Amino acid sequence: MPHRLVKEIEEKSMYKVLFRITLFTLVFVAADIGSNVWRFHASARESPDIFLTLQVNRQREITAIPGTPLVFTVFMSGSKTDPPLRIGGSGDPWYVYLRLESADDKKQIPFTWSLLGKPRALSRLGSSGDLGNVELYAGDEAILDKERNLYTAELGVAPEETAKISGGRYTIRAILHVPSGSQGKWSGRAVSNPVVVSVEEQVKETTPADDREWSRLIESINFYLRAERFDDAYRLALQAVEQKRVNVDARILLGDALNGLGRDEEALKSYTKALYIIAAKGKQYEPPTYLIMRMDEVKRRLEER
Repeated sequence: MPHRLVKEIEEKSMYKVLFRITLFTLVFVAADIGSNVWRFHASARESPDIFLTLQVNRQREITAIPGTPLVFTVFMSGSKTDPPLRIGGSGDPWYVYLRLESADDKKQIPFTWSLLGKPRALSRLGSSGDLGNVELYAGDEAILDKERNLYTAELGVAPEETAKISGGRYTIRAILHVPSGSQGKWSGRAVSNPVVVSVEEQVKETTPADDREWSRLIESINFYLRAERFDDAYRLALQAVEQKRVNVDARILLGDALNGLGRDEEALKSYTKALYIIAAKGKQYEPPTYLIMRMDEVKRRLEER
């Protein structure tokens, strides 16, 4: 496929995916902020200027088996004030003031978490609906104004951490606490809605064919890729391919892990195998835009050697 055509497919696909995620996020957050406003005004300890919404694995409540990675996504929005609200600054990023805590005074959070990737903000969405007008902002300072009024940060709990969690029900909330004297012009405390994580007791007998075990394996690979722990992603991706040799997801994830490790020839072989599986099974899969994009990236690197 010509490079120019692949590039056009890549750009259009990225904008479409981003646009869908953005719309979903805005609707979800708008609904939650409406309920949060009353709570913030009702409590003198909290600031009504900043609103937080929390999800865990893209939901408000989940049930997981031990070893399932957790991704807590924090959405931060604010009053559209003039002048705008500012949090953090160069060398003092706004997200260092984020943390998770138990919403149950009788329980402690039984895990540690780390920041996944670079927190971002929706910078601009054209009123014309043109997907080309979508932009992202990723600076250390959070500026809450009409242009950038929705920030996201992801806090991840690795599979090896969740494997140690005792069975039970855990209620978690996100806290943004910015002390006075910090960079930026806003200081105060904001609290999110709680989310619920129910951890099942360890299942004594499981098999690779168990749907929950397969989901846990795939989610763990994705987690390690996002955390840029490519050796761990590669190790688990090999297990996935061994269990289901003609599974497209397993082949693509193996390619992604090899890609992250810089093993381009092997990554291209894994991506090509995934493409053959898609071609053989036809309508079971959406057009492999992401796969073609990744293959093109690896091919360019190989050609530049």
